[in-house]
Amino acid sequence: MSTIWKLIDDKKPHPLCVYRTDKADKAMELMAKHEYSHLPVLDKDNKLSGMVTTLSIWKSTKKFQTSPDKLTVLDCMVKPITYSKDTEMFEVLEGLQEHAIAIIVDKDEQVIGIFTDYDAAVYFRSRAENIMLVAEIEVTLRGFIRLAFPNNPPGVPNDIFEKAVSSARNSSRYEEPFKKALVHYLDLKKGDTLDMPRMREAFAVLQGQNEQVSFDRLTLQECIDMWLASERWERYAKVIQLEPVSIRKILEDVRDIRNKIAHFRGDISPSETEALIFCRNWMSAHHPDLLDEFGETEAAIQIQIESQKDPIKSAVDDADTGAAHELETVTTIEEGSNERLDVERVSKYSALKRWLSGVPLTTFTTWINFDKVEYLIGEPLPPSAFSYRSWWANASESHSQSRLWQDAGWETDIVDLEKKRVRFRRIDELPEDTDASYL
Repeated sequence: MSTIWKLIDDKKPHPLCVYRTDKADKAMELMAKHEYSHLPVLDKDNKLSGMVTTLSIWKSTKKFQTSPDKLTVLDCMVKPITYSKDTEMFEVLEGLQEHAIAIIVDKDEQVIGIFTDYDAAVYFRSRAENIMLVAEIEVTLRGFIRLAFPNNPPGVPNDIFEKAVSSARNSSRYEEPFKKALVHYLDLKKGDTLDMPRMREAFAVLQGQNEQVSFDRLTLQECIDMWLASERWERYAKVIQLEPVSIRKILEDVRDIRNKIAHFRGDISPSETEALIFCRNWMSAHHPDLLDEFGETEAAIQIQIESQKDPIKSAVDDADTGAAHELETVTTIEEGSNERLDVERVSKYSALKRWLSGVPLTTFTTWINFDKVEYLIGEPLPPSAFSYRSWWANASESHSQSRLWQDAGWETDIVDLEKKRVRFRRIDELPEDTDASYL
């Protein structure tokens, strides 16, 4: 976490202050003009003496039963919380809970800067936006990878996909450093030579090669390796003309920025944020063409969407009936009981879950338009659902909406922001003797 001065130094602040002897109405005029609610108060030696606020002035006028022009700032002053320029951000945040302003002073008690709760919000919003950009890039990348592989029915092994995942997990980029370490160890032992087959066996143990590998647990670097693998890149090359080495550069820049954020290695610079935005925009620009190349035909998608009208309406009607029934039972819950009715979940989510649960078992993937999702949940989707694929990510720990469709036995598979629709993919195993249709 950064020090407080690092966050405000670039602003070259010239703190606006008042003196103890100034009239309170002057302080109010300054705060109104600059849209402030707090001002540092200085003594005759320009050292910090206190703080005046719109609230403190109002309280003083009430107590003294007079107007602000009859009061000095000293009459309305409150004690501020001060910090040095080297104070850590976490410590300042605690102070902001009491006052919406942190006053930064030097060793001579001279005011050198001001940090407000608004500045804190801007700082954390910037960090959050960078995290969202990284998430958007990773979700899009995983979608690109999925497009190059056939979707097997649930419970049916996809040997080609699983082999590619395993290969990315056990990339040779990790084998070489391991080999160098062993060679160095043998050099220390004087004279022993490296047995390559046994080295690779040891490396497989290190990498967990003999364990079942989950695609969802691949690191960002491993996803990059999997997408850019030479054995399948020619399929992507029909759409993306760049050489993989050039694409790897921008993606590994994203990886480095992601690691910097995750491991608290300082703040993200404007140039690094620009790199994230560039990569996100570049991938988004290619997304529609990749869908056209690898996805289903538009005619097949439209037939499927058209066939959903009656099931979706039925799910909404059934959910409304269920919600009404649940609301009627609220009065039967005894006071102090641990049983609670999640009214929002009943009214907002039950229809979407009911529709997904009712999709025929012979259907393996199903598309739905965003407006139909809104119809099912009974309210508009948030703006982020139309702008960020990460909103549709299968991250049940951080996205309540994803718990819904995963509870119903589905996960999002492809998110088409351009045409405002999403494809769900069944994750529950199908009963034996069931033939899955590829829609």
